[in-house]
Amino acid sequence: MITNRSFQLHLRPVFLFLLLLALIVCGIELAEQQTESLAYHSPDYEPIDLLPILSKELYTEEDYAILFKQTGLGRPAIDDLRREENYEERILSFQADFFAPVQYTCEEFLSVTSQEFLVTPEGNRTAGYQLAPLKDGDILITKASHTLGFRNGHAGIVIDAGQGLTLEAVSPGNPSEFCSVNGWRSHPSLIILRLKEDAAELSAPENPPDAKSASSSPGSAAITGAARAAQSAKRYLFDIPYRLTAGLFGGKYSEPGSLAGTHCAHLVWEAYRMAGFDLDSDGGRIVTAKDIANSSLLEVVQIFGVDPDAIWP
Repeated sequence: MITNRSFQLHLRPVFLFLLLLALIVCGIELAEQQTESLAYHSPDYEPIDLLPILSKELYTEEDYAILFKQTGLGRPAIDDLRREENYEERILSFQADFFAPVQYTCEEFLSVTSQEFLVTPEGNRTAGYQLAPLKDGDILITKASHTLGFRNGHAGIVIDAGQGLTLEAVSPGNPSEFCSVNGWRSHPSLIILRLKEDAAELSAPENPPDAKSASSSPGSAAITGAARAAQSAKRYLFDIPYRLTAGLFGGKYSEPGSLAGTHCAHLVWEAYRMAGFDLDSDGGRIVTAKDIANSSLLEVVQIFGVDPDAIWP
């Protein structure tokens, strides 16, 4: 015979389990709400007249800093745009994009993952801004992806700037694939990074893993570390199965051509590792988009929708 007391004792574990489950669900909901506010950062200052700076023949470091906070363009992008005949108009158009109000929506990507996309007032997905001139090996990162309250973001590498192509590990169940850079313009946040010139000079090994194939082509002496990374990505990292735990089990490092699985940030890290550069800023087993965004070997080409003073703290 089951007494009331024994019945209560049997129910207690169930009650505690349901209470714990409810607390976990509430915690995830609160974390999701908090991380949603990080999808886009709006400038908390006003645009200024940039023509007095743009009319100068030479820019000071202060000029570059002002232009960065007004347009989201780093020094590499400013210098590239200055080679164009209509560079003043182009830079002013980037300023207009940088300060333009945006609307975005959060869409469920997987059962536990969501992504943010820019939308028109009518709710249609849109490409909300222009991209700075790109080069092979440039790294594209967005914060516009979060899972269970953790803003994991997404990363890709430019493998053909002329064609506007990236290589990306997009989602579980799909191997790494070539994508268009235009897709990145639909996210409310973007960080474009480039290997620093001094990083290429000081850190590139004499014989990186893929150097043999690079040295066999004409003009190979001028191939930069970033270009080698793009070549390695095309040669070794296309059509690799998606694996969220890449680097965690079985070792972080692999021989070129032997990689069994990858994810977005790991793919970018692997491409540069094969070219002789470790972009993992914290050195952990798992490489994240944030780890790459904080690498001291990279410099900012362009940002949009992120804080110029704290790109990804």
